[in-house]
Amino acid sequence: VINHEPAEGGADTELLEEVFERGPYLIKHRDKAVTKEDFERLANAASSYIARTKCFTEGPNLNVIIIPKGEEDRPYPSLGLRNIVRKYLLERSLNTILNQSLEVVEPSYKEVKVTVDVIPESIDLAVPLEKEMLKQLKEYLHPLTGGNEKSGWKFGRGVHISDIYALLEGIDGVEHVEALLLNDKSEDVEIKESE
Repeated sequence: VINHEPAEGGADTELLEEVFERGPYLIKHRDKAVTKEDFERLANAASSYIARTKCFTEGPNLNVIIIPKGEEDRPYPSLGLRNIVRKYLLERSLNTILNQSLEVVEPSYKEVKVTVDVIPESIDLAVPLEKEMLKQLKEYLHPLTGGNEKSGWKFGRGVHISDIYALLEGIDGVEHVEALLLNDKSEDVEIKESE
């Protein structure tokens, strides 16, 4: 037996904090989608496998981006999950949107390349320090569990070079950091609406 697609749909028990966050919105939209915020919240409620949603219009179309829960560097939703969310939203859209006007899409990710010169406190620390820096950078840049609060990156938020400096200089064994570049530039990585 070969499992060509990973299983999805299971969930842990909902945390009390999540209930308190979800409850007022459930009363507000009453399980019907009218505004962009309603579509985002209902798309998130369509499956416990969804971590983040974002809704935007493009001409006459309404696009809903969904990011599934996952530990991959770039979590992408399966076609099955996208179809579940689309059906769920169409059933709750109060006929405010045509069937062909609703699109549930996967996210597009912006690559961030970090180039840096790091001076260790001791030459003996060079190899383990490199491994630790790569690990921390990977964790920090993860779309769902990274960022300053370790709760992921909001849609459209850029990566600030000062945050990367602070992260690297905060690692034990680093004397100081020089010549830090993000995507070969010494400036923040900005995210445009179309990315």
